[in-house]
Amino acid sequence: MRNEYATVPHLAKIAPLMPRVIAADWTHEFVGRDYMVQTLLDGVPAAEGLRTPRRCGGR
Repeated sequence: MRNEYATVPHLAKIAPLMPRVIAADWTHEFVGRDYMVQTLLDGVPAAEGLRTPRRCGGR
């Protein structure tokens, strides 16, 4: 998660395709662990969108 956060400035060209970081904290000041909150992206969840259609004939 820290690596993902650190790459944000380097990926500025594709920023519109990525979720925006709303908040991040690595100090454990608010929650007893690291956390990062991001926006949601429009679209279809990968589990639904990446399904491959089954062929007729059982294979």
